[in-house]
Amino acid sequence: MLDVLRKSAAGWIAKLFIGLLVISFAIWGIADIFTGFGTSSIAKVGETEIPAGTFRNAYNRELQLIGRQLNRGLTPEEGVAAGIPGQVLGRLVSEATLDEEARNRGLGISDETLARQIQNDPALQNGSGRFDRNMFRQLLANNDMNEDFYVRQRRGAEMRQQLSDAVTGGLEIPTAYLEAMNRYMDEERVASYIVLGPEQLGDIADPSDDELKAYFEKNTVRFRAPEYRKLMLMSVVPATVARPEDVGEDDIRAAYDAAGDRFKTPEKRRIRQIVFADKQQAEEAAAKIAGGTSFADIMAERKLTDTDVDLGLVTKSDLIDPAVADAGFALADGAVSGVVDGRFGSVLVTASDVTPGTVTPFEEVRDTLARELAEKNATREVLELSDTIEDARAGGSTLEEIAKRFDLKTRIVEAVDESGNDPDKKSVDLPKKAEFLKLVFESDVGLENDPLQLPKGFLWYEVMDVSPARDRALDEIRNEVVAAWKKEQYQTQANKKVADLVTRLNGGETLEQVATDVGVAVQESGRLKRQSQDPIFTPQALNALFSGPEGHAASGAGVGDQQIIVVVKDIFAPAFFAEAAGVPELKNQLTAQLRNSMMTQYIAEVQRSVGVSVNQATLQRSIGLLTQ
Repeated sequence: MLDVLRKSAAGWIAKLFIGLLVISFAIWGIADIFTGFGTSSIAKVGETEIPAGTFRNAYNRELQLIGRQLNRGLTPEEGVAAGIPGQVLGRLVSEATLDEEARNRGLGISDETLARQIQNDPALQNGSGRFDRNMFRQLLANNDMNEDFYVRQRRGAEMRQQLSDAVTGGLEIPTAYLEAMNRYMDEERVASYIVLGPEQLGDIADPSDDELKAYFEKNTVRFRAPEYRKLMLMSVVPATVARPEDVGEDDIRAAYDAAGDRFKTPEKRRIRQIVFADKQQAEEAAAKIAGGTSFADIMAERKLTDTDVDLGLVTKSDLIDPAVADAGFALADGAVSGVVDGRFGSVLVTASDVTPGTVTPFEEVRDTLARELAEKNATREVLELSDTIEDARAGGSTLEEIAKRFDLKTRIVEAVDESGNDPDKKSVDLPKKAEFLKLVFESDVGLENDPLQLPKGFLWYEVMDVSPARDRALDEIRNEVVAAWKKEQYQTQANKKVADLVTRLNGGETLEQVATDVGVAVQESGRLKRQSQDPIFTPQALNALFSGPEGHAASGAGVGDQQIIVVVKDIFAPAFFAEAAGVPELKNQLTAQLRNSMMTQYIAEVQRSVGVSVNQATLQRSIGLLTQ
């Protein structure tokens, strides 16, 4: 349950539920015209101004942080492209908004209280829990601040926190929210269903010449041939220059010994468990098994199916309950454990289908390790060779000439479109595909291009030829157009027939009656969740299964040309325990998200009330786009 809730909290499900709690969400707007404040300020919220120096300091700190991560500085244009000015200005405007509101409401903090809060900050205390001035100085140095600036920033932060506590202090995610999220993500359903294909929904005959011509003329743009480009590629990566034969045998053996579990396949077992309501029931069942009753007999007594008890063919680390894992992997094949005090109650565990773990011998992986070590050692050579190649290009050499000189391989891509496909609509294998294609289609024949940086090397490329986009003749792609026409006709016909069948089901007919009429068998699914991966139930079919109450009929697209009609047979609501391990922490996390959303709404409302304006010229000068 907790894993499901955690995944939900990080994804769109949590955002949806929070969106239901916070009905309106506004983003602050900025006026293009600024009045009433000088060029030394970059923005103004009500009567609170943001000095240009404050913005520049914050902006430069952000650039330096990103630059350290990239191991190089960022140009002003790169900073703008990454959206950094907007992020920094947005943060400062939000802080200024709260400062303005705090001032209007007469909030404040005394020097004594502020000093006490700084001294009590755990980040500034030593191991004895006392304020450490050396740690304070280090904090200032690391953030390029002086003490006065830090105190001003801290005073503003404390006042903003007062305001934030007043607005959202009593707000928290209700337990019903977690329960609803848990049900949405973990509810299981069983479907009675039928699968319909072209045999039931009707084949489509080929169109007449007139029908095909009319369809093609209506969809000429759809069948237009895109622009294609012919490319020459040359890459230099560790594998290009690595020499596995130079790696010492001792180094290879050491790498094997240090590989840990990499070359080990862990033992697997099929683990089944029966969970009991209390320990007494578990002990009674264990006594029966000790007296000769089988695990299957206990399952039958408790009306449990294999689906109810089977945890799958798993490794020990796959099991989330350590007690069950220890018990299950200590059993002989086919044996049943005694009572285990598991995370979710008292359980009996049995193990079967034991597959022992294996270790791949050194001899089988020696060459792989040698190649890996050689590539790791080749990083410096990659950089040196790349510099040499750039020097050669600066001297006028082509990629083909450079490849011959340094014994490098080139690759010719005969034709690729902007989507990354060849003329047969097959995907072309290219590194960093989206980024690379953008560069390729911004270049042209004869232009020298900067190399594309790869994770461990570089890729040089030349555009050798360009085939412009063009309208194709019907005779050129007749089969493709016929297939598209038939697909559309089939879909229209299938949708109508399926809709009629669903109407009959929701009108009172049984699925068995409908199945007999169309000549298919009724099938029954296992337990399915909204996010289940199933070979028959596509996401559309799962949506249909969860679209109504028990007995409801609906349809969804199946695999290929199939359509699936489902009737909800059973609904299994998941258990929810508000005090289960981790749930209170998750509630705190989601509460913080909700409070942040509420503060965003509050800030936006204050900004609408007092007004926000930005000095665009000062902003552009501050980020280096204007020199005067």
